Amino acid sequence: MTLRALTITGMHGIPSRSGKLKEITKFDAGFFGVHPKQADCMDPQLRMLLEVAYEAIIDSGQTLQSVRGSRTGVYIGVSGSEAFDAWTANPDTMEGYTITGCCLAMFANRLSYFFDFKESL
Repeated sequence: MTLRALTITGMHGIPSRSGKLKEITKFDAGFFGVHPKQADCMDPQLRMLLEVAYEAIIDSGQTLQSVRGSRTGVYIGVSGSEAFDAWTANPDTMEGYTITGCCLAMFANRLSYFFDFKESL
């Protein structure tokens, strides 16, 4: 690949190719203990994080019962949320579930709550 190929972008400087999730609305809220109203305003990044963390635990040969209650630290780095920006743009239409479903600081807490991880050293 040449340098020129790396700098070619689409309209308005947006990359000409990108990854997209075709079925972003598919989320098993009941399985993850998320209220349906909360799931409707939950950041898609958080939904995916829950799903991928669950898959990682299962793929590692563990079960939910074997990790439940374990002393496990959860550290997540999240830098931005377009969903939060969109859902909080108009305070008159914002619901209470929006803040907890999109608050970036709550991502790690949502995982530790679902898996019932306890305090680590």
